[in-house]
Amino acid sequence: MKGIRRRLPLLGLGFFSLVSQTLLFRDVVGVFAHNELGIGVFYALRLLWIALAIG
Repeated sequence: MKGIRRRLPLLGLGFFSLVSQTLLFRDVVGVFAHNELGIGVFYALRLLWIALAIG
């Protein structure tokens, strides 16, 4: 029981991250009107941002 309580905040954070990224992606697709180049730029900048945050 103690292990579950320690992992519950991480589970909540993971769920929140999944939902927020899904909503962000839906918004970006709506803005770029299903343009593949715009979606590619979005993913490239997202991955760059993650790489900068890690290292």
